[in-house]
Amino acid sequence: QVNKAKGGGYEESYEECALLFLNIHNIHVVRESLRKLKDCLFPRVDEKNYFKLLTSLAMVQLDPYYRTIKGFAVLIEKEWCSFGHKFAHRIGHGEDKASDGERSPVFVQFIDCVWQLLQQHECHFEFNSFLLVTILDELYACRFGTFLFNSEKQRLVENKCAKNTVSLWTYILENKTSFLNPLYNKDQRTVLIMNSSMRVLQIWKEYYARHNPLVIAPGSLRIGTDLTRSSSVGLHVSIQAAKRYALERACGKRALLEELVNMSQV
Repeated sequence: QVNKAKGGGYEESYEECALLFLNIHNIHVVRESLRKLKDCLFPRVDEKNYFKLLTSLAMVQLDPYYRTIKGFAVLIEKEWCSFGHKFAHRIGHGEDKASDGERSPVFVQFIDCVWQLLQQHECHFEFNSFLLVTILDELYACRFGTFLFNSEKQRLVENKCAKNTVSLWTYILENKTSFLNPLYNKDQRTVLIMNSSMRVLQIWKEYYARHNPLVIAPGSLRIGTDLTRSSSVGLHVSIQAAKRYALERACGKRALLEELVNMSQV
């Protein structure tokens, strides 16, 4: 009654109307509930880079748009490039003796997390793992202006990257067929839950160990993209690479050489 006398509360002047509060408490309880939720949404850590990682990963899990090639590019541009991730400092671009105190693999960690999601929910992504490898390769190669410098101001105003360089996304969209996932089902619009058990998470061998022939068979990285091509030659090469990789995993290197000799004689 005191709250109503001060002009607060709710109106009772509407006849023949029933007020339903739907189990929602007053504004003070709702405010306190929201305040408690903040710690869940943004953990109290000193390094703000992890905010980008957590929010970006949540967007990929919640919204199917960000699991498309175009949507994933929009996400990185919005959450990382436009919001000022210091790519030059975090990666150490152009510095022979970059300070380790400034370096951070948080963007690589984000791409690795997306790859883990891709392995667990392959049919929900329009792109394949080759897109993720390409993004990280160009992050360090600096062929495109997308990940240069530390902010939008440095890229667009001070160094005019939009005029003097090509965007990575232009290259990717012009070669879109190479990055398509043949298993993608665009009608699946569910929220993706990641199984973070150590027994389920995998080492991204196609990126971290791709130059080691004892771990990765030559050409195995592009198997998924070759399957989308109409070329019978490319498909034959992919099948042979897959067979070789499977044999090596199953019987070891020495037995593999014997098996390859037998296959060549057939």
